[in-house]
Amino acid sequence: MSQLVQPLWDDPNGPSLTLFPVPDAARGVVMLTPGGGYGGHAVNETEITVDRLNREGFNVAMLRYRVDPHRHPLPIFDAQRAMRLLRTRGVDWGLDVSRIIALGFSAGGHLVSTLAVHADRFECAEDDLCGKVSSRPDAVVLAYPVIDMAGEFAHPDSRDRLCGKDCDRATLELLSTHRHVSSRTPPVFLFHAATDELVPMQNSLVFAAACRAAGVKVELHISERGCHGQDEPPFAHWWNLAVAFIHRRLA
Repeated sequence: MSQLVQPLWDDPNGPSLTLFPVPDAARGVVMLTPGGGYGGHAVNETEITVDRLNREGFNVAMLRYRVDPHRHPLPIFDAQRAMRLLRTRGVDWGLDVSRIIALGFSAGGHLVSTLAVHADRFECAEDDLCGKVSSRPDAVVLAYPVIDMAGEFAHPDSRDRLCGKDCDRATLELLSTHRHVSSRTPPVFLFHAATDELVPMQNSLVFAAACRAAGVKVELHISERGCHGQDEPPFAHWWNLAVAFIHRRLA
C-alpha cells in the first residue's frame, strides 16, 4: 500500500494528510477522519478502513488533525485545510478530486459533520486557500458520530477536550451540529448501534431528523446490538451499506 504524507501547514511535524492512492482509480477520494475523543487518533480503526476502501477502488486521504490540548477551532481549521488542499492539489498527487466524500468515526464523525454544516464558516488567517476554495465535501459518512455538544446525549470527554470545561453555552450550541443542518448540507450516511454505551445512538438520530427537516438526502442505519467501534459482527453489514453509498456518490 503506497503512502504519501502531505503536511497541512508549514510544520512537517504538525497536522497532515496521508494519501493512499489506487493506481488508475476512476473514482473520487474518501477523506478519512479518525476518532479518538479529540484526545488522539484511533489508528487501528482507520488502517482497517483504508485497506477496505482501497480494495473497493477508492483513493483515500487520511487526516491527522490537532487534538487535546488544542481546542476549537483548530481541528476544524485542519479539516477545512485538508479539503481545500485535496481540491487544489489532489490532481498533482494522482487523485481524482472531482468528488470528495468525508468519512469520520466517533469524534472524527463530529469533525466531518462540522464540515458538512459549517463549511467555510470558520476563517483561518493562516490558510491561504480560505475564501478561495470551498471546504464543503460532496457527501459525508458518519460512523457512530459524536453530534450533540450541548444536550443530554453529549459525549463529555469529546466536548471537554474540544471546547474546554469552561466553554460558553453559545459555542457548545454552535458545535452541536444537528442544530445547523441546512439545505446546503451534503448527502449524509449514518450508522450507529442501539447499544453503544459510549456515544448514544441519539446523536445519529437527531442529525438524521435534522436532515429530513431540511430536505437533505440522508440514509440512517441503527443496529439492535453492537459496541462503539468495529469489533462486533453487525459492523460488516453496516460497512457493506456504507460502501454502497460511497459507490453511488463517487461512481
